[in-house]
Amino acid sequence: MTILEALVQRNIVSPKDVPVIQKEMDDTGVTLDAILQGRGISEQEILRVKGEILEVPTRIIDASGVPFSVLEFIPEDSAIHYKFAPLAVNDGVLEVGLVDPDNIEARDALNFISSKINMPYKVFLISTEDFEKILGIYKGLSAEVTEALDDLDTELKTDIAAVAGKNHKDESNIRTPVSAEQDDQDDPKSKLDTKIVEDAPVTKIVATILRYATEGNASDIHIEHMRDNVRVRFRVDGVLNTSLMLPIKVHSALIARIKILSNMRLDEKRKPQDGRFSAKIEGKKIDFRVSTFPTYYGEKIV
Repeated sequence: MTILEALVQRNIVSPKDVPVIQKEMDDTGVTLDAILQGRGISEQEILRVKGEILEVPTRIIDASGVPFSVLEFIPEDSAIHYKFAPLAVNDGVLEVGLVDPDNIEARDALNFISSKINMPYKVFLISTEDFEKILGIYKGLSAEVTEALDDLDTELKTDIAAVAGKNHKDESNIRTPVSAEQDDQDDPKSKLDTKIVEDAPVTKIVATILRYATEGNASDIHIEHMRDNVRVRFRVDGVLNTSLMLPIKVHSALIARIKILSNMRLDEKRKPQDGRFSAKIEGKKIDFRVSTFPTYYGEKIV
């Protein structure tokens, strides 16, 4: 039985309207759901009938969306490709919303993800509109950080030009011998890193990471140098998942910014350090304990 036939059977659509609706779909390419909603049939009603036909429970996404923490269980690219998205975790079961529960490839992908995260899943039918809402939540963290990175790029270009110009001017001067510590302080890159730490884009990146981790009920945040990029991971319900990949150029600035917040020594990079700080996020005071560790590629912060 098709959706239209089911709607007719339930007296939601008149039989004489069926050929008109089908012609509109063929002529315009507009989806059946959009045409039905244009005729005053609610999204919830359409979803309910679909669920009854497919024998799949339905789920409506309310204004609050879904918890950011559950997005960690399914990568964004998989969600986009297979049109499914995590909704919640209840009693150790991952609830997943699918636009098309009959999609065999999507089911296979879910089985793979389930075995990888060692968690069973339950499928719910969701509307295309609600699926788009969840994709918007996925893009929230990366979009905010990308905007800050764009601002940082602009400031970097300006600052590099300024530092390079000053360095070129100073080359004509005779330099007297200095200590290694003083030489490091005079290094243009060191000066630039210090300047970057104080810039608004870096502050915004750190604040955004802290906010999304807090909203997602993450117990840990890991910021790691991975040679070619910086990996940011959140631990949620005991599972550590990658939440963000950042360009390597921001590593030293991120580490330094968090060290400043935690009252740690900026110049100590070869020994572990511990600190703490508090931040007000969404009106609530949150306490953070911070540890730094030297690693093969550079410092890691947890």
